[in-house]
Amino acid sequence: MDYEEMLADICEEDRAAYARVLEAASRDVRTGSIDYRMNVAAAGEEPVYVWYRTIYRSIVGDNGQIIRIIGRSYDVSSDRRIQEELSEEAKRDPLTRLYNKVAASGEVERILKSEPEKQHVLFLIDIDNFKRINDTFGHTVGDTVITDIAGVLQSQFQETDVTARVGGDEFLALMRGAPREQAVQRMNTALAALHGVQALSEQADAFSFGVLTPEPNGPARSVAQLLSDVDEKLYEKKRRLHIANAQYALLHSPQRSPGVDFTYDTIYLLDALVQSTDDYVYVCNMKTGVFCYPQAMVDEFDLPGRVIANAAAVWGAKVHPNDKQAFLEANQEITDGRADSHCVEYRACNRHGEWVWMRCRGHLERDAGGEPVLFAGIITNLGKKNKVDHLTGVFNKFEFEHEVRRLLDAQPREGVCVLLFGIDGLKRINGLYNRLFGDEVIRIVCQKLQTLAPPGGTVFRLDGDEFGVVLRGGIHFIYYTTSTTMHSET
Repeated sequence: MDYEEMLADICEEDRAAYARVLEAASRDVRTGSIDYRMNVAAAGEEPVYVWYRTIYRSIVGDNGQIIRIIGRSYDVSSDRRIQEELSEEAKRDPLTRLYNKVAASGEVERILKSEPEKQHVLFLIDIDNFKRINDTFGHTVGDTVITDIAGVLQSQFQETDVTARVGGDEFLALMRGAPREQAVQRMNTALAALHGVQALSEQADAFSFGVLTPEPNGPARSVAQLLSDVDEKLYEKKRRLHIANAQYALLHSPQRSPGVDFTYDTIYLLDALVQSTDDYVYVCNMKTGVFCYPQAMVDEFDLPGRVIANAAAVWGAKVHPNDKQAFLEANQEITDGRADSHCVEYRACNRHGEWVWMRCRGHLERDAGGEPVLFAGIITNLGKKNKVDHLTGVFNKFEFEHEVRRLLDAQPREGVCVLLFGIDGLKRINGLYNRLFGDEVIRIVCQKLQTLAPPGGTVFRLDGDEFGVVLRGGIHFIYYTTSTTMHSET
């Protein structure tokens, strides 16, 4: 078969790219590969296209000129099929099979760019009080509600429209080429049908939605900006609804009995606050000058203990020299009673010798005579504020370390099971395809791992292609790399 005959058998969509590659290799010395579809049917039969990959190299003669191009071609249909399946899987929400947020954003962008002259309507839908549904009926019913909503949206929208689950209880829909009034009416019809679901039947306002109509042939706007705008419209509607419900409840509920006092056990207040926030809660007895810090701060910054008598000197020694003056001045104003509150940012050295930015906010309480008696507040470690991995949505390695320490401290006799594993060959995946595809592999693996993890197991994204699973108690888990099933042994 000569070159022209072979070129004629290549799929028309791939033919030009194939020809360009060979022409370039005939002009300049090149080594590379190209994927294309080739017809393998006999002459006169309906074309049957199979994916091939050709690895080629330019051959140079004694005169320094390219004399021929040699190559080897092989069938890569199975690889392409797996790639397409993974690519499609990466676009879908595993529970509803609707588009996920990343894929939906891409589809919305494609439609708006390809059809700028048409009127499109963008919706963002939210289930009100979805947590109450899970708490009342259980997560299985909650999942059923989610899938029912997905089914109704798919039935009300066309296949050419976009429907997606973009959060736990949030859905996105784009109706293509439709007037706003028609689109809103169809959305109301869809949501009305869902009030027949048992878990939603007692909620008068089970849903809220925001609606946005980008101007046809209007100024270009990014999908991120459009999603932000429709999100703002959704939550403005939710705010109005919640205010109206609160006013109604206030008018129709019985008044509280006069003279009812609120009391609580102050002994446990500090511990409750420390356990309920990621910030460092501190308290100072202004009569003695003694500070009390949380254990997490003691561990992170290698302090001598939770209770420190000369905190300004001890903690001040951790502050960056360029920030120490502002730190000391802010604290001196409180000590002298010249200010009742402060907010100061500075760098502090942690136990690893790293400088991390901190924000310290505090308030001073005085006794009846106006004398300072207590100073308390929070210190925010700005360097560890973001605790969620942006790609997978699970907690990152800092939270992994924190959770292991917390469980060991809370239940030292029961023990903690920690499973660490990585994705073999991720670098090869990135090399064969691209890093974006590799990121989707990481995300899908994380989703599957969350599904396979036993009750009580928490999945964390560590560095690169590594994950961690933390399980309470001394349970040992074996993960077989040749299977997607996780088995346990006691």
